[in-house]
Amino acid sequence: MKIRKIGLILFLSIMLLSVGCSNTSSNTNSNANASETKHETKEIDLNEAERVKTEINIGAGKLNISGDSDKLMKAEFIYNVPEWKPNVKYGVDGKVGTLLLEQPSNNKNNASNVKNDWNISLNNNIPMNLDITLGSCTGTLDLNKLNIKDLSIEMGAGNVNLNLCGNYKNSVTANITGGVCNSTIYLPKNIGVCVEVDKGVGKINANGFSVNGTKYTNEVYGKSQVNINLKVESGVGNINLELK
Repeated sequence: MKIRKIGLILFLSIMLLSVGCSNTSSNTNSNANASETKHETKEIDLNEAERVKTEINIGAGKLNISGDSDKLMKAEFIYNVPEWKPNVKYGVDGKVGTLLLEQPSNNKNNASNVKNDWNISLNNNIPMNLDITLGSCTGTLDLNKLNIKDLSIEMGAGNVNLNLCGNYKNSVTANITGGVCNSTIYLPKNIGVCVEVDKGVGKINANGFSVNGTKYTNEVYGKSQVNINLKVESGVGNINLELK
């Protein structure tokens, strides 16, 4: 009987040690994705470009864009996953510049305790085509000061605010594709705006707009020489259109 008791005690002790080792291993792995937070800044000159194509691809994190840089770009990157160090490339062919900002893809986009913030300031004078791809992101895209010609935004999941209330000198063509997200798009009252919506499972809030089928227009559309023509493809989520 004593031998059985001793055997039972030994068995339970081994099981407790195994559980303890298992928990320790789990805690270690849960923090393995994040490391020391890095702050990096980057500046890029125009280098005689007369117009620029800009492409921004970020898989996970926070993206803030403004338009008050005296250079082509000033950027701050804050991240704590070494593999997420942004790739930044710029070249000029003839008078056309091409700017690429890209987050390297990996399997840690859904990891916890990670940080990936991009704060980007772009030149507000150079004519620019802007192509933005967002994965699981939040942010504010304040494009009202940029000299945009064409705009394309593809959003995955998250909440993004977009400001297009600029006093644009030329008409703007924009396409926005939304996945599982909620977005507020600010649009101007003083120039013509036409928003064509292809809605999935979601809701469009458009106070102050006239609605004709899938098209939402403001009062001066068709009367002004400069217009914003925006096409929105909404997946699952809410799109708020607000006039300012």
